[in-house]
Amino acid sequence: MIRVGLTGGIGAGKSQVLSLLRRQGVPTLSTDDLAHQCLARRDVRRILARRFGPQVLDGRGNLDRSRLADRAFSSPRDLRFLEGVLHPRIRREVERWETAQGRKARAPRLTVVEVPLLFEKGWDVFFDGVLCVSTPPSIRKQRLAVRGWDRAEIRRREGGQWPPARKDRWADWVLLNDGSVDRLAGRVRAWRLACSGKGTR
Repeated sequence: MIRVGLTGGIGAGKSQVLSLLRRQGVPTLSTDDLAHQCLARRDVRRILARRFGPQVLDGRGNLDRSRLADRAFSSPRDLRFLEGVLHPRIRREVERWETAQGRKARAPRLTVVEVPLLFEKGWDVFFDGVLCVSTPPSIRKQRLAVRGWDRAEIRRREGGQWPPARKDRWADWVLLNDGSVDRLAGRVRAWRLACSGKGTR
């Protein structure tokens, strides 16, 4: 079983690639989804409310992710604290999932886990290879504008990330996402077939 980590810059289309792989029959996992699940846990909510204050909770006692992001991204120390709470828990869930995939009667030849900060946090060592989604800066900015992000928000989010070109250089495979969904689906399919028949690095 080849374990691949999927990464790329903000707005590159990582989730879209993950969705296409899933539709093509590849078992996939998103660490963003795992982070949301962790934030819903009572013990995690308690830890974060104690650190960042009750204002990060909504009226029902659930975490308000927007308020939490505002607090966490305002200080490198606060961001490190949040990551220290979430990342070990997320890593354990990834390990459980990969173990379960490997124990299936017909184990898949390929699994893909999306990790936005894969290189930045040293997670590349956990995978057999890294696939990086690469998109021209102008297209990424257009996509982020649709999300409602202004230039200041984009700079803030990208501040803790490697430049996309550096991620491309470090990756084992680079998947260009600069056109239609159909074109991207074809590139994903070609990569999947080549990777499945290639073996580990």
